[in-house]
Amino acid sequence: MGKRAAYLPRSVRSVGAMLSDGYVVTWHCSQGHSGHVDLEEVVKRRGADFSLVDKQAPCRRPSCTGTVYFRYAAGPGTPSRRLEALREREVAAQSAGQTIDLVLHQLVQLHDLLARLYRKPTLKD
Repeated sequence: MGKRAAYLPRSVRSVGAMLSDGYVVTWHCSQGHSGHVDLEEVVKRRGADFSLVDKQAPCRRPSCTGTVYFRYAAGPGTPSRRLEALREREVAAQSAGQTIDLVLHQLVQLHDLLARLYRKPTLKD
């Protein structure tokens, strides 16, 4: 199994950019079906700014209950990568945000304690 991309190139973040840069996009069903995505048709239906990143859909094959995801490649016959944003970075950013919120809350408590001690106004939350 190959490594996931460290980042998504800017040119795969919208269907119009993938089309203009010549990317090949395929869909893959969790039940084993797959096929080619007609990017020109997607642009006609959804617009050039539409993104397939992290998109999933039910498989359109009759009686199939699978879920479809998308992969991109630089050209025919080249290795493809899944069109998904990295969750690890999002989790790390969320964790850092929670840490900052905790520290800010502690600083407000310290400020209010010192303010009461010196009979100054406290902060409002």
